[in-house]
Amino acid sequence: MLVGYSMGGGIVANFLIRSPFADRVVGAVLDSPMLDFRATIDLGAERRGLPTFLAGVGKFVSSVRFGVDRAALDYLDRADELSVPILLFHGDGDTTVPQRTSETLVEGRPDLVDYEAFDGAVHVGAWNAAPERCERGTNTLTRFFGRTPS
Repeated sequence: MLVGYSMGGGIVANFLIRSPFADRVVGAVLDSPMLDFRATIDLGAERRGLPTFLAGVGKFVSSVRFGVDRAALDYLDRADELSVPILLFHGDGDTTVPQRTSETLVEGRPDLVDYEAFDGAVHVGAWNAAPERCERGTNTLTRFFGRTPS
């Protein structure tokens, strides 16, 4: 089982898609995962009041100057390559990673992804917003772990 928060969620997605050891993983739990770097940059620019074209210039310069391959950091485009169950948490109060990216993963892979949206939860704040929903009794995590092989 792998667990990833924010950029760690992107790292887990990258591992599941690209690693020769991905077949050893039985499931993943992600909270506010960075699944599309471009969308995350766009949200940050929007929140800072930057014009869309300026964000585009910044992305272009980062690609040329630092070799950032933003397409390689878009795991939504490669969601068909995922093969393990994923429990996904994301709050609608997230101002760092767009909640829409998690919703897109759910829409693309409803066969693998169990999605829990949290009203008012900030970035990586699902557990803090509703710990009882995450951990007590017959909760989301218990149900998820019960469905994955040990």
